[in-house]
Amino acid sequence: MLYDRQTNVGHIEKKLLFKVDFSQHNFMMIDRIIDVQSDHISACKRFNDGAAHLALEACAQLGAFHIRLSMNCSRHVFLMKIKQCEFFSVNHTLSGIYSITANLLAKSTDAYSYKIHIKKKDKPCIKGIFIFAVADYDERFQSDILMHYYQSVCQKLLTKVHPNCPQKIIF
Repeated sequence: MLYDRQTNVGHIEKKLLFKVDFSQHNFMMIDRIIDVQSDHISACKRFNDGAAHLALEACAQLGAFHIRLSMNCSRHVFLMKIKQCEFFSVNHTLSGIYSITANLLAKSTDAYSYKIHIKKKDKPCIKGIFIFAVADYDERFQSDILMHYYQSVCQKLLTKVHPNCPQKIIF
């Protein structure tokens, strides 16, 4: 596979395989990071008739952002496995402001384990154990693209006051 950094297009044998569109902001499932400590991170997200699986994605993104922040985005982070997961609101859509919290359970040089939950007020939506892996940037995970992008996103999530989230959320 060949990947052209200038056009953000990947090809296999001159067939278009994928196009990376870094201008897409709709896939960001975190509106604002509220609190970051060495062993946990908290954030908020407003859903507007969102499907339950979007809350699962929000949980995964928050855990990955905690790892990225802890290492200044110096390595690529990805979800490796959801070890266990419990859905509390499967039969309806998500609407309103939800709080998401990720607590670090264990870590090594290349793997992290988190207990992550998302809830609306005191009503749980999802809770589970998420396992993440980290890898050095290379020709597949190019630091000149990914590192800058995630540093920018992390900075925005930490500093920008998001209209969907209150100034202070009590977890």
